[in-house]
Amino acid sequence: MPSCPSPSWRWCTRTTIDHVHETSQRDPAEPRNFNYEHRIVRPDGTVRHIDHHSRPVFGDAGQVIARRGTMQDITARKEVELALEMAQHSLDASHEAIFRCGVDGRILYANPEACRSLGYSKEEMLRLNVPDINADISPDILQQQWTELRQSGVLSLESRHRRKDGGLFPVNATVSYVKHGDTEFSFVSVRDVSVQKEAERELHEVQERF
Repeated sequence: MPSCPSPSWRWCTRTTIDHVHETSQRDPAEPRNFNYEHRIVRPDGTVRHIDHHSRPVFGDAGQVIARRGTMQDITARKEVELALEMAQHSLDASHEAIFRCGVDGRILYANPEACRSLGYSKEEMLRLNVPDINADISPDILQQQWTELRQSGVLSLESRHRRKDGGLFPVNATVSYVKHGDTEFSFVSVRDVSVQKEAERELHEVQERF
């Protein structure tokens, strides 16, 4: 247990106390400042994340006799980081192809399903533009769609995606408008409807025969 008079130690978890003690004892022959994060448990059971900064206080003989520092509650920042991490995980784990695109048509993000469905690696995908993968969109059409997207906020589109090997397949896409500061993005969720379209074609053929 660290020899620290601060009552805040009463709120630390056992793992945190061991971690802080271990950190403070590193390289005793070369005392230095320590910056690290840990957690405390309040008397009501809530957990708070703490950013800890401390520096050594030296005695007359040059030995470390105490440490002085500050602790900042960074729980809000940690919660934001967790929310972002979970959102990213949801995108990466989605069974639908998801893209984030710029106004100029550049693909800024493509989840694993998007890469798999089109046959590109992630690195290859991020070098492409929307017209490279969408057989029904030209640069002019893309800008027309952006005008409509700014007005409506969401577009539902049917088109054909082009794989790396040149093969085409039908898709339904939901395009959402996002603006962050002065930067505009589109988030595109794409579903392969090849099976649905084939079933519709077969049904139409049966109906024509009768």
